[in-house]
Amino acid sequence: MQSENPVSIQRSSHFNSYEVADALIEAIISELDAVRLYSQLARYIPHPDVAKLFMEVRQDELRHVAMFLEALKHIDQNVVKGLKEGIKEYKDLFGPSGII
Repeated sequence: MQSENPVSIQRSSHFNSYEVADALIEAIISELDAVRLYSQLARYIPHPDVAKLFMEVRQDELRHVAMFLEALKHIDQNVVKGLKEGIKEYKDLFGPSGII
């Protein structure tokens, strides 16, 4: 279940930094949901050109995820800390070359 959309809340002021971070997270979740949807649809579309269109739009959504994540890294330093910790754990588990 998705969290409450912060834009739907009636307000008289701009978002504070925590709310900006929440808005960016909401945007990332929405983009990833679209990535999943377009991947699933492309898998079952019998028309190659239409399936290709869905996969191209999927790539656009992944770029949007990267853009929102980069903005989130500038807004919330806990994100940066968490990403660094996750990368270290990944390398500890799989080595510098990764699993592929």
